[in-house]
Amino acid sequence: MPSAQIHVCDAIEHAARFTANEFGARYVPLLEQAGDEFDGQFDLVYLLSVYSHLRRDMVMANLRKVAAALKQGGVAVITLQGQGSADMAERYKLYWLDKTELLQSLARDGYYYTKYPYYYAEYGMTWFTHAAFEELVRETAPGLSPVSFHPMGLDGHQDVVVYRKVAV
Repeated sequence: MPSAQIHVCDAIEHAARFTANEFGARYVPLLEQAGDEFDGQFDLVYLLSVYSHLRRDMVMANLRKVAAALKQGGVAVITLQGQGSADMAERYKLYWLDKTELLQSLARDGYYYTKYPYYYAEYGMTWFTHAAFEELVRETAPGLSPVSFHPMGLDGHQDVVVYRKVAV
């Protein structure tokens, strides 16, 4: 794929600009900031460890924009921290993370978020069970149809879920 057809964005703007520059890709603002400029423009949206750090409401807002940005038949590849990641949460060595609370919340709600205690913005660590994320997608972006689910498919760490846009 020609690098000019690749678009890069990140909440950390200088990181996205650096990546775009290094690979000859195009920097674009976050979809939430771009209005409808990118609606129906993309064949593929790859969200690498994005939803692993956002509150549920932020995930929903972004997912709506992702669904709108996809062309008919377009694909969204999303990585998430799921049950497997939660089961071995101590590997993150996060002194402030309460694993018992994480596991109880996942069992009860299918979701857990805790804000980074040292970061200024509303970012943190997020986990979803597969069932809870599937329900979130059905509610938020009903035009996305599940294609595949790979538990811990990213480096034995994050779940990988794939959706295809089947309806507007």
